[in-house]
Amino acid sequence: MNHHVYSTNTNIIMRLIAESGSTKAEWSLVEGSHVMEHAFTEGINPFFQTRREISRVIRLQLPEQFFTRKLDEIFFYGAGCTSEEKKNTVKASLISQFRVPTSVYSDLLAAGRSLFGSEKGIACILGTGSNTGMYDGNEIIKNVKSLGYVLGDEGSSSVLGKMFLSDCLKNLAPQELTKQFHETFEQSVDEVLDMIYNQPFPNRQTV
Repeated sequence: MNHHVYSTNTNIIMRLIAESGSTKAEWSLVEGSHVMEHAFTEGINPFFQTRREISRVIRLQLPEQFFTRKLDEIFFYGAGCTSEEKKNTVKASLISQFRVPTSVYSDLLAAGRSLFGSEKGIACILGTGSNTGMYDGNEIIKNVKSLGYVLGDEGSSSVLGKMFLSDCLKNLAPQELTKQFHETFEQSVDEVLDMIYNQPFPNRQTV
Protein backbone atom coordinates (compact mmCIF):
# COMPACT_ATOMS: atom_id res chain seq x y z
CA MET A 1 0.00 0.00 0.00
CA ASN A 2 1.33 3.43 -0.86
CA HIS A 3 2.26 5.58 2.10
CA HIS A 4 0.91 9.13 2.31
CA VAL A 5 2.55 12.35 3.41
CA TYR A 6 0.02 13.14 6.13
CA SER A 7 -1.88 11.03 8.63
CA THR A 8 -5.67 11.00 8.66
CA ASN A 9 -5.79 13.42 11.57
CA THR A 10 -3.67 15.95 9.58
CA ASN A 11 -0.78 15.81 12.09
CA ILE A 12 2.57 16.13 10.33
CA ILE A 13 4.55 12.89 10.43
CA MET A 14 8.34 12.53 10.44
CA ARG A 15 9.50 9.69 8.22
CA LEU A 16 12.85 8.24 7.36
CA ILE A 17 12.79 7.04 3.76
CA ALA A 18 15.77 5.17 2.33
CA GLU A 19 16.60 3.55 -1.01
CA SER A 20 19.65 1.34 -1.33
CA GLY A 21 21.50 -0.47 -4.06
CA SER A 22 24.52 -2.68 -3.43
CA THR A 23 26.96 0.21 -3.73
CA LYS A 24 25.31 3.16 -1.99
CA ALA A 25 22.18 4.04 -0.02
CA GLU A 26 20.33 7.34 0.01
CA TRP A 27 18.52 8.46 3.17
CA SER A 28 16.01 11.29 3.65
CA LEU A 29 14.25 12.61 6.73
CA VAL A 30 10.87 13.83 5.51
CA GLU A 31 8.59 15.98 7.64
CA GLY A 32 5.22 16.27 5.95
CA SER A 33 6.17 17.02 2.34
CA HIS A 34 9.54 18.59 3.16
CA VAL A 35 12.95 16.88 3.13
CA MET A 36 14.64 17.98 6.34
CA GLU A 37 17.88 15.98 6.14
CA HIS A 38 19.57 14.07 3.34
CA ALA A 39 22.58 11.72 3.42
CA PHE A 40 24.38 8.85 1.70
CA THR A 41 25.98 5.71 3.14
CA GLU A 42 27.48 2.54 1.76
CA GLY A 43 24.93 0.25 0.17
CA ILE A 44 22.99 -2.24 2.26
CA ASN A 45 22.24 -5.69 0.87
CA PRO A 46 21.18 -8.54 3.20
CA PHE A 47 22.61 -11.12 0.77
CA PHE A 48 26.10 -9.86 1.61
CA GLN A 49 25.71 -8.40 5.11
CA THR A 50 24.60 -9.71 8.47
CA ARG A 51 22.23 -7.84 10.74
CA ARG A 52 25.18 -6.62 12.80
CA GLU A 53 27.06 -5.36 9.73
CA ILE A 54 23.99 -3.47 8.51
CA SER A 55 23.54 -1.90 11.94
CA ARG A 56 27.17 -0.80 11.87
CA VAL A 57 26.71 0.99 8.52
CA ILE A 58 23.61 2.76 9.82
CA ARG A 59 25.11 3.84 13.14
CA LEU A 60 28.55 4.91 11.90
CA GLN A 61 27.73 6.47 8.54
CA LEU A 62 24.47 8.35 9.05
CA PRO A 63 24.82 11.90 10.47
CA GLU A 64 23.88 12.29 14.13
CA GLN A 65 20.81 14.39 13.31
CA PHE A 66 19.16 11.28 11.89
CA PHE A 67 19.16 9.83 15.40
CA THR A 68 18.21 12.94 17.35
CA ARG A 69 14.99 13.76 15.48
CA LYS A 70 11.81 12.02 16.66
CA LEU A 71 10.71 9.58 13.96
CA ASP A 72 7.23 8.17 13.45
CA GLU A 73 8.07 5.47 10.91
CA ILE A 74 10.68 4.17 8.46
CA PHE A 75 10.32 3.02 4.86
CA PHE A 76 13.34 1.19 3.45
CA TYR A 77 13.63 0.04 -0.18
CA GLY A 78 16.67 -2.06 -0.95
CA ALA A 79 18.56 -4.43 -3.21
CA GLY A 80 18.33 -8.00 -1.96
CA CYS A 81 15.11 -7.29 -0.05
CA THR A 82 13.10 -9.91 -1.92
CA SER A 83 12.30 -12.64 0.62
CA GLU A 84 10.75 -12.20 4.05
CA GLU A 85 13.95 -13.55 5.60
CA LYS A 86 16.12 -10.89 3.95
CA LYS A 87 13.60 -8.13 4.64
CA ASN A 88 13.50 -9.12 8.30
CA THR A 89 17.30 -8.91 8.51
CA VAL A 90 17.22 -5.28 7.40
CA LYS A 91 14.11 -4.52 9.44
CA ALA A 92 15.67 -5.85 12.64
CA SER A 93 18.75 -3.68 12.09
CA LEU A 94 16.68 -0.54 11.53
CA ILE A 95 14.43 -1.19 14.52
CA SER A 96 17.45 -1.79 16.76
CA GLN A 97 18.82 1.63 15.81
CA PHE A 98 15.64 3.74 15.69
CA ARG A 99 12.97 1.76 17.60
CA VAL A 100 10.05 2.89 15.43
CA PRO A 101 7.65 1.01 13.10
CA THR A 102 9.58 -0.05 10.00
CA SER A 103 8.57 -1.37 6.57
CA VAL A 104 11.08 -2.94 4.16
CA TYR A 105 10.49 -3.38 0.42
CA SER A 106 12.51 -4.20 -2.69
CA ASP A 107 14.38 -1.50 -4.59
CA LEU A 108 12.35 -2.48 -7.65
CA LEU A 109 9.16 -1.38 -5.89
CA ALA A 110 10.87 1.93 -5.12
CA ALA A 111 11.55 2.35 -8.84
CA GLY A 112 7.93 1.59 -9.69
CA ARG A 113 6.47 3.98 -7.11
CA SER A 114 8.88 6.81 -7.93
CA LEU A 115 8.44 6.47 -11.69
CA PHE A 116 4.71 5.88 -11.96
CA GLY A 117 3.03 6.77 -8.67
CA SER A 118 -0.44 5.21 -8.93
CA GLU A 119 -0.16 4.56 -12.70
CA LYS A 120 0.90 1.29 -14.36
CA GLY A 121 4.25 0.75 -16.02
CA ILE A 122 7.43 -1.30 -16.40
CA ALA A 123 10.07 -0.28 -13.87
CA CYS A 124 13.76 -0.85 -14.63
CA ILE A 125 16.93 -0.61 -12.56
CA LEU A 126 20.37 -0.39 -14.13
CA GLY A 127 23.26 0.21 -11.76
CA THR A 128 25.65 -2.09 -9.90
CA GLY A 129 22.93 -4.67 -10.57
CA SER A 130 19.94 -4.73 -12.90
CA ASN A 131 16.27 -5.67 -12.62
CA THR A 132 12.87 -5.10 -14.25
CA GLY A 133 9.26 -5.58 -13.20
CA MET A 134 5.65 -4.85 -14.12
CA TYR A 135 4.10 -2.33 -11.73
CA ASP A 136 0.30 -2.16 -11.33
CA GLY A 137 0.13 1.24 -9.63
CA ASN A 138 0.74 -0.21 -6.18
CA GLU A 139 2.92 -3.34 -6.32
CA ILE A 140 5.29 -5.23 -8.61
CA ILE A 141 3.07 -7.94 -10.04
CA LYS A 142 5.47 -9.69 -12.44
CA ASN A 143 9.23 -9.94 -12.41
CA VAL A 144 11.96 -12.11 -13.89
CA LYS A 145 13.83 -13.12 -10.75
CA SER A 146 17.20 -11.42 -10.38
CA LEU A 147 19.99 -13.98 -10.03
CA GLY A 148 22.63 -11.52 -8.86
CA TYR A 149 25.96 -10.54 -10.34
CA VAL A 150 27.15 -14.15 -10.90
CA LEU A 151 24.18 -15.60 -12.81
CA GLY A 152 22.20 -12.51 -13.78
CA ASP A 153 22.23 -8.69 -13.63
CA GLU A 154 22.70 -8.50 -17.38
CA GLY A 155 23.66 -5.02 -18.59
CA SER A 156 24.70 -3.82 -15.13
CA SER A 157 28.02 -2.16 -14.30
CA SER A 158 28.96 -5.31 -12.38
CA VAL A 159 28.51 -7.57 -15.42
CA LEU A 160 30.01 -5.16 -17.97
CA GLY A 161 32.93 -4.45 -15.63
CA LYS A 162 33.52 -8.18 -15.16
CA MET A 163 33.66 -8.71 -18.93
CA PHE A 164 36.04 -5.79 -19.45
CA LEU A 165 38.31 -6.79 -16.56
CA SER A 166 38.47 -10.37 -17.77
CA ASP A 167 39.53 -9.27 -21.26
CA CYS A 168 42.18 -6.94 -19.83
CA LEU A 169 43.71 -9.60 -17.60
CA LYS A 170 43.71 -12.12 -20.48
CA ASN A 171 45.23 -9.53 -22.85
CA LEU A 172 42.23 -9.87 -25.14
CA ALA A 173 41.19 -6.22 -24.92
CA PRO A 174 42.77 -3.68 -27.30
CA GLN A 175 46.37 -3.03 -26.21
CA GLU A 176 45.77 0.70 -25.76
CA LEU A 177 42.93 0.03 -23.30
CA THR A 178 44.88 -2.67 -21.47
CA LYS A 179 47.87 -0.34 -21.10
CA GLN A 180 45.70 2.51 -19.78
CA PHE A 181 44.02 0.13 -17.34
CA HIS A 182 47.32 -1.06 -15.84
CA GLU A 183 48.77 2.48 -15.75
CA THR A 184 45.68 3.78 -13.97
CA PHE A 185 45.21 1.11 -11.33
CA GLU A 186 48.75 -0.27 -10.92
CA GLN A 187 47.60 -3.65 -9.63
CA SER A 188 48.85 -7.08 -10.54
CA VAL A 189 46.66 -9.93 -11.69
CA ASP A 190 47.17 -11.62 -8.30
CA GLU A 191 46.04 -8.48 -6.46
CA VAL A 192 42.91 -8.22 -8.59
CA LEU A 193 42.08 -11.89 -8.03
CA ASP A 194 42.54 -11.46 -4.28
CA MET A 195 40.07 -8.56 -4.26
CA ILE A 196 37.52 -10.62 -6.19
CA TYR A 197 37.81 -13.95 -4.40
CA ASN A 198 38.97 -13.08 -0.89
CA GLN A 199 37.71 -9.59 -0.07
CA PRO A 200 34.11 -8.70 0.90
CA PHE A 201 31.58 -7.26 -1.59
CA PRO A 202 33.14 -8.61 -4.82
CA ASN A 203 30.20 -7.17 -6.78
CA ARG A 204 31.24 -3.63 -5.92
CA GLN A 205 35.04 -3.92 -5.70
CA THR A 206 36.94 -1.08 -7.36
CA VAL A 207 40.32 -2.19 -8.65
